Amino acid sequence: TILHDATVVPWPIADQSSDLVIALQVWEHLGNRQREAFAELPRIARYAILSLPYKWRRRSNPSHSNIDDAVVSRWSGGLKPLETVQLPLVARHKRTVYLFDLREAR
Repeated sequence: TILHDATVVPWPIADQSSDLVIALQVWEHLGNRQREAFAELPRIARYAILSLPYKWRRRSNPSHSNIDDAVVSRWSGGLKPLETVQLPLVARHKRTVYLFDLREAR
């Protein structure tokens, strides 16, 4: 178990120590450090799955608002996802899951 603030890079994780990183409903909570955190992923893993709130409009929680494919592209440094899956609506909210092949970012 590693307890670490993902906004602080580099992460205390060995190079290429994982096949897959999964972050479900996490990335939107990294303040303005998503791109720096994403840059750590290719160093430690081959693939990443990110699940994000998609196009939410939440005044009460701005970290969940206005995330779309363009925002995810900025966060990933332009790395295109290998696959994108739009999940069924839950309480009128969309979620999108992105699968990245991080080997393309090295």
